Amino acid sequence: MPPITIFLRSHSNQAYSGLMEFGGGLFDVSFNTGMHGIWVPGRIRIGITPRGRFRYLADQTNFYDESDESDTYDEAPGTETSIRWRSGDVTIYGSRRTDEMTLGSGYTVTFCRGFVIYDIVDPVQFYMGTMYDGFVGLRSPPPGNTDPSDLPIWRTMMSRGLLPSSQFSLYLRYNDSDDTNGGSITFGGVDRDNYIGHHQYFDLVQNSYEWKIHMYSVAVAGHLPQYCQKVLIDSGSKYIYGPPHIIHAINRQICGRQVPLHGPTVLTDGERETLSQGPDVTFNFNEDCGLTIGPADYVIFDEDEQDYTTAFRHLVFQPGEETYFVLGIPWLLRYHTIFDFRERRIGFARSVQ
Repeated sequence: MPPITIFLRSHSNQAYSGLMEFGGGLFDVSFNTGMHGIWVPGRIRIGITPRGRFRYLADQTNFYDESDESDTYDEAPGTETSIRWRSGDVTIYGSRRTDEMTLGSGYTVTFCRGFVIYDIVDPVQFYMGTMYDGFVGLRSPPPGNTDPSDLPIWRTMMSRGLLPSSQFSLYLRYNDSDDTNGGSITFGGVDRDNYIGHHQYFDLVQNSYEWKIHMYSVAVAGHLPQYCQKVLIDSGSKYIYGPPHIIHAINRQICGRQVPLHGPTVLTDGERETLSQGPDVTFNFNEDCGLTIGPADYVIFDEDEQDYTTAFRHLVFQPGEETYFVLGIPWLLRYHTIFDFRERRIGFARSVQ
């Protein structure tokens, strides 16, 4: 059997999504290695009228409803569920359902499994600013969560004999057009034309249910390294996150000036020109292997700020919580990535752009 490939759409190089069919409805979804479960929008509720009826988002154009249900649709188990996302800043609520889903560009597969139809997003402004409909989580659920609708889609396909190998690969391309030339995600294989050379593999952190690998240090060229032990690979993050003191040091060393302790580091026009020849930033995954990103990767036009910024942002940790880095889309644009779920490892090779 061939691998299953889904072509991706680039949203200003800050988010990527592809099409999947749920029941009879077609939805644009983000394939997210940083979350679990499959989340498809129903009608989004925004409040209750004085008569006790739900108020819905007025300009929502695509949502799962009765017209999308196939012959295999089942409301069971029907339990309410939620997920906190973006370090707890966003919470999504919905109900579990079962229906057919179809994925693949060209060669397709169809199977029945559970997912969540969500109808509340807190804050709702997050949904209104989202460039796609739903989310397909590609990491395993936390320990103790045994609901089959929370299992990653690759595990479902592998258990049903739908994949030729136990891996999926992610290829992102720079593309300012809103079309499906933004790369691809391939379940069960790798497209050799999408990368240069060979992959360097790094084992997952032991007993981790996330796509998290060990890390040794990060260093801006010409400066002393900053030490951090772990890094999460997250295709749903449009930035590179890290402990605040390290991110502050990186941004200060890149720009050669004082930068904000919190919030983005906005670049002046002069800095943008200077940084075109700026320093590389090297992530060392062990003492012998480091991979770099350059200014073409970490200088981005931020849609939220409507200005050019660095891609490095601080991540807030609770007291006593272990700190780590998050390598998001700026990293994944530079490196074609293989997620090997049988060998529990991640591989990086330079992407073809």
